Amino acid sequence: MDETATFSITGLRDAFRDGVLTPVEAVEICLERIDRLDGSWNTFISVWAEPARRAAKEARDRWKVDGESAPLLLGIPIAVKDLIDVVDSPTTSASNVHRGRVASHDAFVIKKLRDAGAILLGKTNLHEFAFGVTNLVSCFGPTRNPWDRERMTGGSSGGSAAAVAAGFCPGALGTDTGGSIRIPASLCGTVGLKPTFGRVSCRGVWPLSWSLDHVGPLTRTVADAGWLLQAMSGFDAEDPASHDWPGLDVEAALSASPVGIRVGFDPHWSLDQTEPAVAAAFESALIDLGKLGVCVRRLEIPELERVHGDCLTLLRGDSLAVHRDLLDQHGDLYQSETRQRLREGCDLSAIDYALALRFQRAYGREARRLFDAVDVIASPTTPCTAPALDAHEIDVGQGLTPVRPLLTRFMRLYNFLGWPALSLPIGCDGAGLPIGLQLSAAPGEEGTLIRLGQALEQHLDGPMTVAEG
Repeated sequence: MDETATFSITGLRDAFRDGVLTPVEAVEICLERIDRLDGSWNTFISVWAEPARRAAKEARDRWKVDGESAPLLLGIPIAVKDLIDVVDSPTTSASNVHRGRVASHDAFVIKKLRDAGAILLGKTNLHEFAFGVTNLVSCFGPTRNPWDRERMTGGSSGGSAAAVAAGFCPGALGTDTGGSIRIPASLCGTVGLKPTFGRVSCRGVWPLSWSLDHVGPLTRTVADAGWLLQAMSGFDAEDPASHDWPGLDVEAALSASPVGIRVGFDPHWSLDQTEPAVAAAFESALIDLGKLGVCVRRLEIPELERVHGDCLTLLRGDSLAVHRDLLDQHGDLYQSETRQRLREGCDLSAIDYALALRFQRAYGREARRLFDAVDVIASPTTPCTAPALDAHEIDVGQGLTPVRPLLTRFMRLYNFLGWPALSLPIGCDGAGLPIGLQLSAAPGEEGTLIRLGQALEQHLDGPMTVAEG
């Protein structure tokens, strides 16, 4: 693999500043790799080559003038999940229902990225309308994992994760309603960060669940996830779910020591029904954290089964509300799996939804007490490595489990609570497939996750690199 194709956002910024590389050259490297290799993996739905080249020339000229004071992401190529509006460009949601839909405005996060100087490379593939975790259900065909093209990327942000893993771009945007950033990050060996609910505006992002949706970054390194999140964050008065969280100080987080951070894990939740290689990597990561001066202790997370069930209730109710009119008018244009899942919401009652919403609020208050004893909660990101494309069930030690509930096992808790959660790679299984570690913290504490995640990443000798495809 071309070394420049594995640059991090931080590395590219340093190269631009030092004159080692220009944004024009960086964009050409990305475009050449996409053109040469993406036929194997199907990560992009659309590539904006000429607009990216024009933006790169402008960024190159601006670097000459601004130097050290250049905006945070000036000249950095970024891919965008095709659920997020970019003005005058299609937002297909990977569905025939939205073919021909052209955005009239930039999403709030796109405006933030443009302000920071980012270059938009194009739109990435996803699970149709983000309603799935495999990235196999798309009107553009499935996305394949760069580590093994016969394996899933996970979803629904699988195109974004695979594009980063394949060296097509140093960062990409994803969305996460029930694990859709963290699952593909884990299966593709990248970093994925789901922020605190409301830190990043969802205005201009096609919704799946108003109660659970998040927008966040997928990158090669923990530091890059922090910088990209910092650029995306900000209060949006036009988004009812937006919250004015204190600003994210990534520089302070990256310069702080992890010594003294308290990490808790629930051994039954984390290790039961988990592939042996994943369980071993997780336990090894806990030992590594201890070597870094982190205090690791056991804890018990209550009522996880109810959390999972009520999270699905909110998801089914919200998604049906979003799609009700489209289902009535264009139901035949949906992929069959998506149509079936959306119609599951028809079986819910108003009482079901109200009780789930009430439990979400009550449980959130109770669960915050976990942070009296710990600062961070750890688990594997997924109980298994990337399943085969045709896998429907996987045996992780206690009989066959369907793929969807298996991949979301450690996910829904943090969407339900709105807590930030970070996935970073911690090794590979015997087949050479990536394994992810998930870290979560109290609302607004992304800095703690970045601080701890970077320390562990550096201890493990840095980000993972896919072999040339």
